[in-house]
Amino acid sequence: MSKLSNALLIVFATSSASVFAADGTITINGRVLDSTCTLTSDGGSTQNKDNITVTLPAVKTSAFTAVGSVAGRTDFQLKIVDSSGKACDSLSGIKGVLISAATNKYLSTDPTALLNTKVIDTTPAENKDKKPVHVQILDQTQAINFKNPTAIKPDAEGVIKLASQYYQATEGSIAAQNVQAVVDYTLIYN
Repeated sequence: MSKLSNALLIVFATSSASVFAADGTITINGRVLDSTCTLTSDGGSTQNKDNITVTLPAVKTSAFTAVGSVAGRTDFQLKIVDSSGKACDSLSGIKGVLISAATNKYLSTDPTALLNTKVIDTTPAENKDKKPVHVQILDQTQAINFKNPTAIKPDAEGVIKLASQYYQATEGSIAAQNVQAVVDYTLIYN
């Protein structure tokens, strides 16, 4: 009886091993970087290590004559550097910079038009029918579409060339106004 039990035990032990056979693999890939990259600005001012301000020049309301009018184009550069000030590139693990805005920060009918977050004083009668100006950020020559933003790749020196400008996105006369538009940026790693 014990020989039969031992034989059955061996049969069951070997057959249960096939129940636990691997069907496939899970591969985990990663990368450990020796430093993280940060963004600095040339043409804009860096308020602290994370925030950048670009100041557009003052322009006259007469610069805006129709939908699509632009004025005050200001070029600026973002530079992606490591802690030693060296340019970050694909070897450093950087893929690019994603510039984005929440849906309540751009015009729904024109996702390249950032809303002016400063309130226009419509109390004076002359401002009753006047419109706000919008702001665009351009990657070289094309306005960024904030509905479908994509990462902007730096050049070999870790530089991203951008511009910003006032933009008339709606019909009507543009009111005199203070202007501010805010976007977010995210460094994208490989």
